[in-house]
Amino acid sequence: MKIAFIVASINSKSNGLGGHYYSLLETANQISKKHEVIIINVGNQAAKALERTNIKTFRVIYNGLALHKTYTHIKYIINSERPDVLHAFDVLAFFWARLAGNIFKIRICLTKCGGANQVYFPYAKNLILFSTENLAFFKSKRKFQDSNLHLLPNRINQFTDDDLVIDKILNAVGHYRNGFKFLRITRIGKYYRKSSLQLIQLVKQLSDDGIHCCAIFVGTVEDEIYLEELKTIGSENIFFFTTDDFTQNAKKIINCADSVLGTGRSFMEAAAKGKILLSPNNNSRIPVLIQQDNFEQAFYYNFSERIQFPKYNEENNYQAIKHAIQDKNREEEIKKFSNSVFERFFDAEKILTKYDQIYKQLIDKPPKKISDFLLHALFLMRSYFK
Repeated sequence: MKIAFIVASINSKSNGLGGHYYSLLETANQISKKHEVIIINVGNQAAKALERTNIKTFRVIYNGLALHKTYTHIKYIINSERPDVLHAFDVLAFFWARLAGNIFKIRICLTKCGGANQVYFPYAKNLILFSTENLAFFKSKRKFQDSNLHLLPNRINQFTDDDLVIDKILNAVGHYRNGFKFLRITRIGKYYRKSSLQLIQLVKQLSDDGIHCCAIFVGTVEDEIYLEELKTIGSENIFFFTTDDFTQNAKKIINCADSVLGTGRSFMEAAAKGKILLSPNNNSRIPVLIQQDNFEQAFYYNFSERIQFPKYNEENNYQAIKHAIQDKNREEEIKKFSNSVFERFFDAEKILTKYDQIYKQLIDKPPKKISDFLLHALFLMRSYFK
């Protein structure tokens, strides 16, 4: 079987370095162990995350809307590569999968890589979801009552460190390299502002309590205003690394830290390294320590900014974080829990069998849903003018 993955990068604030591009790469790498795989990157700027992959990649990149040029280019790729499945990894890419799938009679499916439930979401006969939150939403919608909905949480593979880049970070933080180090891998902008402030507040509070610690932020800058705000609010033990050598495939530097405040994919990557896991909390001043008793709540929302813990007690949470830092036995217990979470829920080694089953169930002629397709086209066109 030959699978063509399609992913869009249109006015990408992350320059194509967002988590879902790496989720696509991990999925494609696993599936390529059994099937032939190609990637089609469509949009007005090439996704940086796809620059170093060994998977055959086609870049359908044009300035402006260029709908006809884009379709002609995709048509050429399909005619030359003859894929059996078109697998879109976002709703914008899915427009082209829908169009080409119907014209060339190719099976199609769509992955929604977590995130909030949207006001408009195109009809998809075959929809793969990363979070229980999203699954519950689509099950409740009449529009998707005949869709095949698959819950397949994001998966990652074990990965190696980049010791040279880690050393650069540790040298930059100076004497804090010997303290307790928190890490946040994130795009620096409005959406992730609150969780970033939570980590800064935690480090301030711990420092006031005499704990030698720092926070390390690694990520692309979406808006300089928010970077300056974080720098102003933070103190000398808050560090920012925003250039490509740090942000491209940033998981390689996770081992520079003892604890990670993770959302989505970065949470899972931290679990793979056995780190003390923190999650955002929508109703808190500081992030939440993830343990056995609150893991399911965080997992429901794919460890996103939207999590609310109904029985949350901030003082108890703060003391639990302090305990994990100051008590080596407790730290080891939590790290073992992190490793067990990775092995049970996030290990990519199990991904191939699941996708094989999904691809075999795809039908050749999904409903066209003309009115929804036209709305989808307007949704795509609007994305070029944001």
